[in-house]
Amino acid sequence: MGEKYGIIVGGIIKSKNKYLLVQEAKKEFYQKWNLPSGHLKSNESLLLGAKREIKEETGIDVKLTNICLVGKDTHALIILFTANAKEKKENYHTKEILNSKWFSYEEILNIKDDLRYPILILNAINNVENQILSDLKIIKNIK
Repeated sequence: MGEKYGIIVGGIIKSKNKYLLVQEAKKEFYQKWNLPSGHLKSNESLLLGAKREIKEETGIDVKLTNICLVGKDTHALIILFTANAKEKKENYHTKEILNSKWFSYEEILNIKDDLRYPILILNAINNVENQILSDLKIIKNIK
């Protein structure tokens, strides 16, 4: 039997040329910075799952605007969206997240060793910086 394989959804929130990252509280990735993201529930659409995960990890309600990265690793398919904050009240789950902080692109490059998934995070942010984005209309729920 193969290993369990999941879907990770999340987003990139950019405001005033800064990106919001969250600092992990989980033992395995303790204090590593990450994009707000997590596992899609089996009954959720991609868009609702991404909004939920972003809200759980940042406290911010968002409007998803584009797809900025689709990739996979050994454990999951990863779909990341660009997102606009509907309000700026950050409030995160302290069991999962230690902190949240806004970083400039240059600051993120300087903390590369402190990122949970440097290649994934930097590729997603590079896509945003270079406007390599896909319209949300490409997503279809098939039943």
